[in-house]
Amino acid sequence: MAASVEEVSYEMGSLSAVAVLGSLLTFVYASTVRLPTGSPDVASESLADALAAADGNADVIAAATTAFDTAYLVTMIVLGAMLAIGAVVTNRLLRAYGRRSQAMEFAENH
Repeated sequence: MAASVEEVSYEMGSLSAVAVLGSLLTFVYASTVRLPTGSPDVASESLADALAAADGNADVIAAATTAFDTAYLVTMIVLGAMLAIGAVVTNRLLRAYGRRSQAMEFAENH
């Protein structure tokens, strides 16, 4: 039972992270892509759509890849900040359980 609860928790966390980070990446891409005039509208939706619709147009490909690079960088910065905040919060919360905590009462068992 405990293993199944742990497995479901792990999967839900992974799916939530993919959904949030994927949404952020898509939002930043759509907000930063600057396609040349006359480009297909579908090219502003995703990098894959832009490359498929580019039909060899170097300006569309360059604009789409630049926007994707920017979106990926922003997403990684946000993720790094979230991890750093989580580390600081965890450090603060664990200070309450110092060397004299109940867990250390029987240190020879660890």
